Amino acid sequence: MPALSGQADPVIYSVGMDTRGFGPIDRIFGQIDKAIKVLGAPARPSRPAPAAPQAASNRYVFRCSFFSDPHIYYVKADDEIVGVAPSGQQVLVGRRLPPSLPNAAWMYHRFDNGADYAVDANGRIWAAYVQNPIGQASPLQ
Repeated sequence: MPALSGQADPVIYSVGMDTRGFGPIDRIFGQIDKAIKVLGAPARPSRPAPAAPQAASNRYVFRCSFFSDPHIYYVKADDEIVGVAPSGQQVLVGRRLPPSLPNAAWMYHRFDNGADYAVDANGRIWAAYVQNPIGQASPLQ
């Protein structure tokens, strides 16, 4: 927009902007409508992104659930543990580690609180000092 009578160009922050700062000349030039169209348009890439190759490390090898948690977690072939949102977005939540306790096949390590859970050969998930399993890990084919 050209500057009028020494005034600087206005800065537009959102589609819900206050249009009182626009003068009659701006309305004539259609700057308000143009700004709203530009800022209100959905973002779109200039060209489609290439499809990522399906690497073996992205393959899920276990599905984990905890009895007190409605979320499902997956262990990937590269030992990352991810939560998967309904949108399909993966969120890294932990890592599968070698066993550090007797009778454990592997350990489920959580990043958020540093807790380690033992997973036995039957897939039962155990917390320290708990007599009963707190979840289940099922192998995926």
